[in-house]
Parts: sequence; C-alpha cells; structure tokens
Amino acid sequence: MSNGKNNVNVSITFGEPTLGHHYVLNGAAPVQINTTPFTIPELSPGTYNITVADENNCGDTRTFV
Repeated sequence: MSNGKNNVNVSITFGEPTLGHHYVLNGAAPVQINTTPFTIPELSPGTYNITVADENNCGDTRTFV
C-alpha cells in the first residue's frame, strides 16, 4: 500500500479479483473491486484498517497511517 495525495493504492497478492472481491475500510459498507491494484481516493490523514476479501470472506486485514 502506498499513500500519495491522500490516495491509497492497494495490490492484491492472493489471486486475481473477481466480482465477489471487496474491501471494507474501517468497518464501513463493503466496496466491490475487480482489478488489482485498486485505489481508495481522497482519504483524510489518519489511521485506517482495510480488509480485502473474496466472496467467502477469506482475505487479509492491514492497518496503515
């Protein structure tokens, strides 16, 4: 993950995303993703938890500042 201009670029390393893949940022509603890397735009400065998972909710959670 990298943060530039308040955008966060996320790369998935556990396979190609399908229509069932999604991310959850700080417990908000899931956002569907279908490409890697993908960008989460215009975040305010702070600490964030992001979970990226597949349709079975298998995935990974990371914290970034």
